[in-house]
Amino acid sequence: MARKIPDYRKHILSIRNMDMDDDVIICAFAKSGTHWVWKITSILRSGMADYNGKENAPVILEFFPAEMIRHSPKTRIYNPHFTTQGLPKQTFDKKCKILFFKDIRKMF
Repeated sequence: MARKIPDYRKHILSIRNMDMDDDVIICAFAKSGTHWVWKITSILRSGMADYNGKENAPVILEFFPAEMIRHSPKTRIYNPHFTTQGLPKQTFDKKCKILFFKDIRKMF
């Protein structure tokens, strides 16, 4: 089943109004190693490095409906590819952690 692409303006507004508690946001350009950082962060958050056979894809805010993200388990790790204006308003007011890549090298 193909996913319907949402109206981007409505989608950004719904993300901007999303609640965030103790979530982690990885801020970097696409193709700069964000999946590796997401994987390491998820291992650190879970407290174990055991492979459980399930691959949980990183939540890229642009591609998933806000309702689906809201109902996912807490302590989520987000991997957005847009600027800070697109992040939820509570990102900077609550206990969210932001992982910012200071130096990158794009991988192709």
